[in-house]
Amino acid sequence: MIPEHPVVKGRSRMKIDYALLKRGAVLAVVEVKALGKVGEGLGSAVKKARAVNARYVIVTDGNIWQIYEISKGAIKPISEWSLLKEEPRDIAKKAQVVTSVWRSSRMQRGSRRSSHKSPGAKARDL
Repeated sequence: MIPEHPVVKGRSRMKIDYALLKRGAVLAVVEVKALGKVGEGLGSAVKKARAVNARYVIVTDGNIWQIYEISKGAIKPISEWSLLKEEPRDIAKKAQVVTSVWRSSRMQRGSRRSSHKSPGAKARDL
């Protein structure tokens, strides 16, 4: 994870609040907003995610967490939870959904690229 990850796209300069990396590439962009302002973060987060070819966007105000998948112009909600309103076990179940989505997408991408891997290459978990 890299805080305040700089992004330059054309003449635009911006910073990603947090960039979650996998093998040096940005897997997810995390946009952090003020409490109660989580609804204002999606547009900016998607713009930044597209600039770095990230597949996922996480928008949070510290209480509400929203997870989206970005693909071919579509923005697909994956999960959402509130730390203040939901039970910890329910939040954990929702977070597991995110992990399973990331793993399944990795496996699908890995199966398409499996012919390009060296014989000694190993799959890495998130």
